Amino acid sequence: MGAVVAGAVVGGLVGLGLVLAGLVTGRTRRARERGWLEAPGEIVSLVPGDINAGMYHPVVQYVRADGSTEQVRDSPATQPPRFRVGDRVLVRYDPADPRQASIGGGGASILPGFLLGIGVLVLVAALAVGASAVALG
Repeated sequence: MGAVVAGAVVGGLVGLGLVLAGLVTGRTRRARERGWLEAPGEIVSLVPGDINAGMYHPVVQYVRADGSTEQVRDSPATQPPRFRVGDRVLVRYDPADPRQASIGGGGASILPGFLLGIGVLVLVAALAVGASAVALG
């Protein structure tokens, strides 16, 4: 029983760590993008990822508030590609540094929710295992 309880404690700590990572990641992203502007954009190409073969980054072109055009490569690379050339998208960008931009919320916008969700699942599973081990013990 001791090993089961120890495993539940470790699982609980891992779950708690994932929940905290999700909260910090989301808060950091929101703080970084405070004051960013939105503009309509269009996917103009797909470029291969740097690391994983077969994965593609969308390249988006958008018009900044001052009327100039900007092109940026969005992250993360995906397979299959999230977008097709010609797709119209919403771009969020930093007016002080327009190369800092993302499509919509960006692919990274799912990371905080993903970490939070997995963390809660692991935490609940660890609590259930620990509680049943103590009850049977």
